[in-house]
Amino acid sequence: KDLIIYEMNVRAFTADASSGLGPHIRGSYLGVIEK
Repeated sequence: KDLIIYEMNVRAFTADASSGLGPHIRGSYLGVIEK
């Protein structure tokens, strides 16, 4: 089987206002779940 592993920066992925997330969850794991 093939295995693909992704790495991401949670804060960079969700911290910007353009992420469409509320300010209380930007830059957090909850922000990743919501996105």
